[in-house]
Amino acid sequence: TCALPILQQAVADAQKEFQEKSANMSDQEKSDYYQQTQQRLQQKQQELIEPIQKSVEESVKSVADAKGLTVVIDKNAVVYGGTDITQDVIKKISK
Repeated sequence: TCALPILQQAVADAQKEFQEKSANMSDQEKSDYYQQTQQRLQQKQQELIEPIQKSVEESVKSVADAKGLTVVIDKNAVVYGGTDITQDVIKKISK
């Protein structure tokens, strides 16, 4: 499942709900309600991202172990050398 459309829908729903419920609120009440809404959205985002992150980490470990690698770093941090396992990890995740 792709988390992005679910998260986008949650944001759209939260915006609609905020507009409806905050119409007659004071500025302070709106501010408090906005903070609560932001916290709910952050929690939803974490719920959606956590299983994806776990899958990526497990796939990276599996590919690294199979290739005999002891350290894996983000390719943006590499100036020179190393073994790029990105495509192998993507294949592993896609299974």
